[in-house]
Amino acid sequence: MAFVLMVCLNQFKINNVNYVIKHVQHVLIQINIVQLVQLIILEYLNLEILVNVYKDTMKIKQLMHVNNVQNLVQLVHNNRIIVQHVIQLLIYLQSNNQCLCSQSYYFNSLTNSCQQCNITCLDCQIQNECTSCKLTTRHLDQDQKKCICNDGYYETNQANCQQCHLSCETCINIDTNCLSCISISNRILTNNQCLCIQGYYDAGIEICQKCNGKCKTCQSSASTCLSCYQVEQNRYQSIDKCLCKSGYFESNTDICQKCSNECLTCQGSPDYCTSCDTNSKRIDQSFIHKCPCIIGFYQDQNYICQKCHYKCQTCINISDQCLSCKFELNSNRKSLSDQCNCKEGYYDDGTQLQCQKCNFKCKSCINDSNNCQICSNSIRSNPPMCNCIDGYYEDLQLTCQMCAYQCNTCATQPQNCLTCKPGRSGNDCKCSDGYFENGSILCDCINYQQSYIECAFQCVTCSNSSSNCNKCKGNRIQEPQCICQPGYFDDQLNEDCQLCDSSCLECNKIGCLSCNANRIINDDMDCMPPPNSIWYDNTPWCSTCQVAVIKVYLSDDLSKIIIHFDFLLNSKQFNSQFELNKCLQLFELESVQSFGLNCQCFLDPDDNHQLLISLGENSKINVGDELLFLSNSLSHVNCETTLNKFIFPKLQLPLNPLAPQIEYNVPLYKLNPYTENSVYLKSIKNYGFRKLTNINWTVQAETSQITVSLSDFITQINLLQEQNLLIPKLTLPGDEILKFKIQYENFINIHSQSEFTIQTHSGSLPYIEITAKPQYFVYETITISLSANTLYQSNQSDSSKYLIEISEIDRYPKKSSSSQLNKSMQSNPFEKIQASILKYTLSPNTTYTFQVNATNLNTNKAQQQNLSIQIPYAGLICKFNNKEIQSIRKDLNLQIQCRDLDTIYDWNTDPDLYVQVACKDLTLNSTCINQLKQLINVNVTDTFQFIKKNSISSLTVQEWSVIVTKFDQIYKFTQIIVFLEDDFPVLDLDFNQGYLMRQVNNYEQLNFTFLIPFNQKSQLLDLSIALIYNYQIIAILQPKYLSHQFKLFNSLEELKLGNNINLKFTAQYTNNIMPSLNTIKLTINQPPICSKLTITRSNDQALSNMMVTTSCQYSDDSPYKVRTQNFLKGSSDNSLILYPYQSQTQFQIQISSSVDSSKIGLLLQVLDQGGSITPIYELITSTPAKINCSQIQFTNLKLQNKISLLFEAMNQKCNELHNQIYLDLLYQQILPDQNDNILKFQAIKLYRQFLIQFGQTKPKNRLLFESNQKGCYDKNSSRFFITQNQDDPNSNSTTKIEELQDNVKKLDSSFKYFSGMKKQSEEGLNQNNYVWNQELFQQLQNFQGGLTNLLYFVDELYSNFLSANTTNTTIYSSIVELLKYKSSITDEIQNNIVVNDQPLYIEGKDMISQLKKRTKKMFNQQFNIEPAIEDYIIDLIQYESTNLSINPLIFSPDQDKMLQQHFNDKTMQILSDNYYLIKLFNVIKNRYITYENISSYFGTKFGTYEICSNQSQKIKEYEILCISRTVSGGFHKCNLNKVENNETIELTCECKSLGEIFLISSTNFSFVDVFNNSTEEAGFDITSFQDDFFILIICTSSLTMILFGIYIFQLIRDLRDNSDDEILQEVCSVQVDINKMMYKGSSTLFKQKFKDIHQVISLANYKDQQIKFSYRILEVISQINLLLTFNIVEFYFQSLNIPLIFAFMIVNPIIVFILRIIYKIIETIYRFRNIPAIISSFILIILLILPNIVLFIIHKTRLEAQSEIYIMVIIFLVNIVIQQTVIEAISIFGRISIYRLIASSLKQMELNPLFHLMHFFVMHSSLEDIFDEFLKI
Repeated sequence: MAFVLMVCLNQFKINNVNYVIKHVQHVLIQINIVQLVQLIILEYLNLEILVNVYKDTMKIKQLMHVNNVQNLVQLVHNNRIIVQHVIQLLIYLQSNNQCLCSQSYYFNSLTNSCQQCNITCLDCQIQNECTSCKLTTRHLDQDQKKCICNDGYYETNQANCQQCHLSCETCINIDTNCLSCISISNRILTNNQCLCIQGYYDAGIEICQKCNGKCKTCQSSASTCLSCYQVEQNRYQSIDKCLCKSGYFESNTDICQKCSNECLTCQGSPDYCTSCDTNSKRIDQSFIHKCPCIIGFYQDQNYICQKCHYKCQTCINISDQCLSCKFELNSNRKSLSDQCNCKEGYYDDGTQLQCQKCNFKCKSCINDSNNCQICSNSIRSNPPMCNCIDGYYEDLQLTCQMCAYQCNTCATQPQNCLTCKPGRSGNDCKCSDGYFENGSILCDCINYQQSYIECAFQCVTCSNSSSNCNKCKGNRIQEPQCICQPGYFDDQLNEDCQLCDSSCLECNKIGCLSCNANRIINDDMDCMPPPNSIWYDNTPWCSTCQVAVIKVYLSDDLSKIIIHFDFLLNSKQFNSQFELNKCLQLFELESVQSFGLNCQCFLDPDDNHQLLISLGENSKINVGDELLFLSNSLSHVNCETTLNKFIFPKLQLPLNPLAPQIEYNVPLYKLNPYTENSVYLKSIKNYGFRKLTNINWTVQAETSQITVSLSDFITQINLLQEQNLLIPKLTLPGDEILKFKIQYENFINIHSQSEFTIQTHSGSLPYIEITAKPQYFVYETITISLSANTLYQSNQSDSSKYLIEISEIDRYPKKSSSSQLNKSMQSNPFEKIQASILKYTLSPNTTYTFQVNATNLNTNKAQQQNLSIQIPYAGLICKFNNKEIQSIRKDLNLQIQCRDLDTIYDWNTDPDLYVQVACKDLTLNSTCINQLKQLINVNVTDTFQFIKKNSISSLTVQEWSVIVTKFDQIYKFTQIIVFLEDDFPVLDLDFNQGYLMRQVNNYEQLNFTFLIPFNQKSQLLDLSIALIYNYQIIAILQPKYLSHQFKLFNSLEELKLGNNINLKFTAQYTNNIMPSLNTIKLTINQPPICSKLTITRSNDQALSNMMVTTSCQYSDDSPYKVRTQNFLKGSSDNSLILYPYQSQTQFQIQISSSVDSSKIGLLLQVLDQGGSITPIYELITSTPAKINCSQIQFTNLKLQNKISLLFEAMNQKCNELHNQIYLDLLYQQILPDQNDNILKFQAIKLYRQFLIQFGQTKPKNRLLFESNQKGCYDKNSSRFFITQNQDDPNSNSTTKIEELQDNVKKLDSSFKYFSGMKKQSEEGLNQNNYVWNQELFQQLQNFQGGLTNLLYFVDELYSNFLSANTTNTTIYSSIVELLKYKSSITDEIQNNIVVNDQPLYIEGKDMISQLKKRTKKMFNQQFNIEPAIEDYIIDLIQYESTNLSINPLIFSPDQDKMLQQHFNDKTMQILSDNYYLIKLFNVIKNRYITYENISSYFGTKFGTYEICSNQSQKIKEYEILCISRTVSGGFHKCNLNKVENNETIELTCECKSLGEIFLISSTNFSFVDVFNNSTEEAGFDITSFQDDFFILIICTSSLTMILFGIYIFQLIRDLRDNSDDEILQEVCSVQVDINKMMYKGSSTLFKQKFKDIHQVISLANYKDQQIKFSYRILEVISQINLLLTFNIVEFYFQSLNIPLIFAFMIVNPIIVFILRIIYKIIETIYRFRNIPAIISSFILIILLILPNIVLFIIHKTRLEAQSEIYIMVIIFLVNIVIQQTVIEAISIFGRISIYRLIASSLKQMELNPLFHLMHFFVMHSSLEDIFDEFLKI
């Protein structure tokens, strides 16, 4: 048993020691086996000891060392003792006095020992005959007596079977050698592999996922196609996409639709052409998406160009439908009104334009002269021949003459009969036999008889036989049989066949022959209903288990569809472990989509006979539409089969329909007619979740006529069918009572109307603007923005002061907590003031009403408005600690945490929350049970649940549910847990918990961070986020960084089947095949449903006014706000925000023509109160406007119109005009409206981008700096030569500099404005962490964009500085200051750059800025750097680059001198071509650490030079070098590469150091050769002396810290020993030695008192009781650092040569000695103690840290060291030595001498100011003690 215990500990790593001990102690009895276990463990299973133990139980007690078994077991567990093999061990058990073998052993009677069973057995009779098995992976085969593997496992001759691959149902030998596949997994067995069937792909889980409908086969994802439906869907494969073939286009279905024959290719619709087939007689007008036929051709019904009839110049639809005629003289054709046809009497012969004359017989003819259409007169008939009619003949003149009376027809002569009249015969047409002549045309009958055959009953007439009908009687069919149609029978009595009974399919007079529908025929020939069915008179169908006769009708309020069944429906089919939309399981997709967005299907809880469908927003189903049921989706109760036939599925009208009803939020205060006013929908009922139709607004004024503007407004909203009343300014009349009436009807044509009344004032009352949402949650901080102004006239300026008051006046229910809001504030006109209510102040489920009063303090006129805010329940929320996967080998510790979002209680601490927990086994559809079929113990009221390991079978699926209640709130939460053999590690995430508390928005920027443990970062292989909607993977995101931001709209544009979406996060590691998983469920806020844009304009020309409007359906998130954007270049993001979010839906705008000849894009974004957005995009044509480039005035234009003119002028190449507008915008002051400022800088950005993109930029400034000399490169000498000198232009630039500096101030103003607004927006977003404010977020993006666009301002200013055209220190300082703004802007916008994504790239005239972020891994790959383990400490690398076309260093007259001195090369000059400033930062936990060097080279381009030709006149030879200067000021060599390209050579610098990179020239070729021969950057010592800056700062700081630490240490000691009594006692105890009262000479005294007076040595034996020891130390160390300060200043400001070095060695100590006079004064102050002592100590501390202060100033001013650092160190050390030896010795001797001189005068108290002053400065405590000695000479 001890061994078994150890095996358990080692193999299964059991952590619960108590569990092991409990079971060990349960079986160990009689002899103390517990002690035996301890003994075995202690002796490491020594077999000899075991034998002794069995023989002598007393040995146990002797060998026992440890009494606590639990400690022993824990010890073994902690040390992980590895047991190699099983030792045969018998355990004595007291069971009927028998010795039994332990589990997995059997008794071998031959050896009388326990032998081990087969490894697969749990128990056995003999070795290979098992009696029980380990049920985890095996089961017992009773026939074979073997433990064989369970399905899904395969044999490896180990204790446990190994699990098959997840794709296999069964397998053999290896996990991927499948024998069968899971039936529901969409897999098929192929070559022992379970491969996905066609149309499905392997997503790494058991069930193959369905490919995109466009893919025939796919892999990895639903949209990564391997093959396409080439024939079925007309697609071809392009890489991994299935695209439509040429001539086909994408529609809303998977099948590509054929383009019309009009188009060669098309898009969106058949006739929206993108290219034309000019070989098919068409004109290429694809730029307007049309392909018309060429002139002379027309388009037929098959869209094929056919040739027009030759009579037509042009035609339409058919060949001879002319649009214009082809004219020719004597063509005998009519005009276009008669379709260019031949004149009467002429015909078209089909070969020529001239019409031919018809035959005289014809009035008109066709194709031939004798082919008459109309005869010439009435005597001729039978066109086309037009012969004479019967009774006439044609004479020799071809005229028709009458025949004789007896002739029917005749020829030549009247009597020459050809045929006779009836009753006549012969050539002379005499009467026939039986007839006689009576003088008339007809002959009389002599005798007449008739005989006939009687026809059958069904015949009207017959022939040959009675049943051979020629015509059928009545409604009979099929001559000559004349039978009854199906469902009718012949009664042989009535004219018509008679209808069978509705139950009969066929019948006769007796009864039914066969039955209709599902009826059954009986012996009486009656069709009877099936047993246990319900039948109807109006249908032969009966309701059974297979057939349902249903009634489908709308509910009275049109919110639901009610489907009534005759029998109860089986409710089990509505229970599912998956949260699929139930409607998809019951109906075809076509029907589900007609039910509206997020429709719901469920059983009527009050009547299981009824299935209810709750319609969703934008439902489209209409009365008469048929519901398409899925077969086998429903069943009746107690039926074994499902329903497969549904009768009467068409939707019917409601039983008692209710009229639609609209209620409005009508303002109760008087409205100002000079402002915009709104009356919004408050509620709408009985509308079927779709927009009402036939909306008609009317208005009546009580005292006057309706104004024209109001009438036009009413006409406009009726045209738009708008339900809200959004009234523009200056529309309403003043001082009027207006009665509005709206008439409307719902989709079942029920009419209704609503009325309301509003009042207006004259405009003299204050106008109150309130900004607040109609609804907030308790956990939000509520901010109500208020402003007041008076608009009496539209252009009136207001200078009044206002008193604004807001207070709570009501709340419902009354018991809710008060808001405590009662605020009164004064404000200026339009000034926004804010009133706030802190979070968790208000009560949930409450409506608060506030009253706002505004009083004009100048006029005392007041206005009052009420504001209502709804506070709904935020709800209860629960979460589970389990992430859906549980290993069966681990205990399940399920923790459920619940909380009320409306309180500040933490999880599970709210005393009013109650939970009820349940567990359901979804695999068995029963209560959860364990492997022993026992119910799992669930504590229903506890939030903690426990299941012991190895007690649940693998692949068990449990659903844990918790119902949490608090008062009247009830919520249910569920968690699915799948038990598996293996465990999936849990992936930790960091995200805003508000995602779980509220609905997220479709455009909301979701931010998730993968929390990867540091020790696993090096093994991280891949990150992914799967978006799962309606149990389908709609997108798989591949984050490039641990933090990932995305918007749901980019992957999921429509939410038709529910509001829930699951996000599955995965992190895959190289050291674990199982990924780390986490799943989050989000609820999405549905965006508004809006119509297309309505655009009204007079013409298509640019700059003409157009009106843009839209209309949206009502929802719970109304009212909406709308923002307008103008896309100047197709659909790319080249947009201008013309209007910010506002309540109006009607906008008047002007647009320019497109910059790339494409259509202009207009985008309206409709924002609801929840924050979701509906984009409405429209492409419109805009033709160039007619503008006069030289005369047009723009200064007084509105900003929008000015910007439109800017781009139109640019498009029309009005260069001077658009440049003037651009400069006017750029240098304009900050505007009052923040949206105007955003629009202005957006326009500036787009203008600069378009100029660069389309090559309209002006030539860059090329100044004297780069134009003074022109050069070329000589390939023979590898040198550069000046070929032409130019004179330096001279100009007075004082005025220019002042102007430029003024512009920099404007830049500063703009920067402060945008950075301030950005900070304000960030604070607003951070105010409510759990709530998303989309409008505020987009404002933040706009301000960040404004800051980014300021870089174009910086570029423009830099270009203007270049035009100053002079070397000037002031200009250089201004440029340095200007470039600091670039760095400041970068700091403000750097958080907006996404790691490993597109960099920020700004290209201006003379400046290119780049900012990007990369992970260290990607950075290493880019620069070929070997990875290191410390790389994973770094969060990311930030790269900043600035490239200037002109080097700013050339503006400074000192830069060349600095380089010349530094490199000792007087010929060195800075070149003007290009300048780079590159910065690199390691970012670690939001700390940016400068990165100055990298281990590999990076290149920067520096332009091209011409190669010298033979004709080149070489004036001066020079060489170009490339260097870099780091941020700390150090110079480093860069390699200059020269690449020949045709007749030019391109220069590239390759550096390892970051910072400034620029070119220099030199004619000192010996220096150049040394420079260039240095192959490595460190090989040539050109490092600036400031390269040691960091060494200097570190050493200086260290020295200061050490000295300061010594001072602090002694100060603490002094404070502890601060007793004046001791000091007094010591002073009083001094005894005078008479022998020492004799002055022995200055030299002797110097030797005696040197150690007491020396500044440093005296510290070792300090005796001065008046000055604290700590203060004396501070004096000494501050003087040391003062010396160091002098050395640093000399090091940076003076190039040290040998004389100066020696001078500073001597001068510095002398200066410090002189400064000791000041130290003496400070020491005197210290003697006053208390505050003076603190001040004097503080002064010395400042002197102590003075070197560090000086170094900081040097670093900021970027001064360059003038000497080498070792020289400074030598001077400093020599200074200290001289100070403490020479100067200090002279000082001590001088003190003694002066004391000797002045002692007598002081003793006699003589009034000698000079002596007293000398005594003040030379006074020392050691000399004062022996003062009397100086008196004895």
